[in-house]
Amino acid sequence: IHVLNKLGDKEGIVELPWCGKEECGKKMEEELEMKSLGMPLPKKECNEKCAICGGAASTWLRLAKTY
Repeated sequence: IHVLNKLGDKEGIVELPWCGKEECGKKMEEELEMKSLGMPLPKKECNEKCAICGGAASTWLRLAKTY
């Protein structure tokens, strides 16, 4: 989560590994104070761990600050 907090200071779009669980997506939005923009299309392969729960990530979640 420390990494997530550092990302919250960045501008533009952030793309993080996500397990697909709604609660993990909401936690990313809360921690970063960003809104989810969705997943890349076509779906990008993801062999990482979820940025929140550490479980196997099934996709990437794009987030950005909204004004």
